[in-house]
Amino acid sequence: MREALAVLEEVFPNLSFEKPTIELRTVVQNSPLTTRMEALVVAAYATELGEDVPDVLNTLFGVDVPDRYDSIVSVLVLLIAIWGIDWVRQKIFPGKKAADLEAEKNRLLVAASNKAAVTQDQMEEAITKALKKHKRSIMKASADFLEPAKRHKAEAVKVAGAEIGQKAIEAMPSDIDLQQYEPATEFTELENVVVRFRAHDLDKNKAWAATIEDVSPNRRPLHLAPDVRPEQLFERKEVRADVLVTSTLDAEGEYVPNLYYLQKVYDDDQPA
Repeated sequence: MREALAVLEEVFPNLSFEKPTIELRTVVQNSPLTTRMEALVVAAYATELGEDVPDVLNTLFGVDVPDRYDSIVSVLVLLIAIWGIDWVRQKIFPGKKAADLEAEKNRLLVAASNKAAVTQDQMEEAITKALKKHKRSIMKASADFLEPAKRHKAEAVKVAGAEIGQKAIEAMPSDIDLQQYEPATEFTELENVVVRFRAHDLDKNKAWAATIEDVSPNRRPLHLAPDVRPEQLFERKEVRADVLVTSTLDAEGEYVPNLYYLQKVYDDDQPA
């Protein structure tokens, strides 16, 4: 849902949303269904929670989505879920085509473009730009979003009149495939993100530390690429940069970032 808002901001440059940070671990309704809230799976097919995603956004996250964008956000949520699961599928089965996923992605892309009154190329460019900064988390959220529908052989995942069909759900990787895909260490490349320095040491490249909001609020060790000059960064509180994030799988099956490698800095005084 947060990514849908990020895509809207890319589609409409003058539009911005205030996005407060919250942490809601689980939701339980009057059924056996319990799910992580990272993707809010239940909102997609439990009608008692409300039929429109923007209403859920407002209630849980305090984000006010204007009425004229309601239907666009609803379609984008499903489109991003398909987008992310297709990335996962390509990782697990490189080179293997999934016609049903591709057809569903194209259909939702047309629907989102029409609702936003932009071309399909413009919408696809906005999605790619918004999602590529943290591709791994999109893949994880998409798998969380669609896995219950896959497991329970749902006919569709529906939100406010938009839906992901059964063939596309069946085309996503199985639980076993997803488990096999989880390596002990993950590497994620982030482009043009804000890096906030929390420690500097000109003499020790491995004594730097930073936070990256797009990844985690917690401070992590930061290593500098050989061609990044530390003296140019020493007085800076933050920079925009390309970063390689190393994450390890913890005991609960979650990837936890533990190292940032600063590859390229976007700064007039720093060579790219």
